[in-house]
Amino acid sequence: MSAIERDDIKRLIEALRDNVRSGKKRDLSRKLLKLVDVPARRRISVNLYKLDKLTHEGDSVIVPGKVLADGSISHKLNIAALEYSKGASVALGNAGAKLGEIREMLETKNVKIIV
Repeated sequence: MSAIERDDIKRLIEALRDNVRSGKKRDLSRKLLKLVDVPARRRISVNLYKLDKLTHEGDSVIVPGKVLADGSISHKLNIAALEYSKGASVALGNAGAKLGEIREMLETKNVKIIV
């Protein structure tokens, strides 16, 4: 982890490590930790068209990276990501999506990780 890492990402990584140690949502936390605890240039970027293709109405999804605005989304979903481009956040808002935090989404059942 770099010295210039954002504080919110540092806190998320620590929370994921604590979950792995304590056994709380261990498998999900372990997968997310491997995807988030990498240099920023190696993090996942997911476009809206991929979200639209891989999700259904009302799904809860985590993107362990940045959501980009290429494409469109045609249904509501609950989504948590490290970052959103301006265009992606506008498009998700227009589609009725609920944007949240990854730490909050860990408490949700049946969460999908989109990479």
